[in-house]
Amino acid sequence: MRTTEEIQRLRKVLQLELDSLPEVNALGHSNKNDQDRLYGWILELNYIEKYAETGDQASEIHLWHKDECWNHLCHYDIMLDEFQEYEDILKLASAL
Repeated sequence: MRTTEEIQRLRKVLQLELDSLPEVNALGHSNKNDQDRLYGWILELNYIEKYAETGDQASEIHLWHKDECWNHLCHYDIMLDEFQEYEDILKLASAL
């Protein structure tokens, strides 16, 4: 099971990803499906944080939460580590 901190960090990373995702990709196709997927993951993370369980036992977030990551969220685990390092650097820099 993931911790509350990991859930909050993943939600931040996904929100940053959603905010930076352009309306269309480099090929000129809509990113609507990707936006909807990211938004759905964020909603699921909010649900987990509030109720300490996932609503959909077959969802990608549920598998990630159970540490059975074999889907697209595996890539976000790498981003979580990088995001944590970035937060730590900002904390140190602000302390100076």
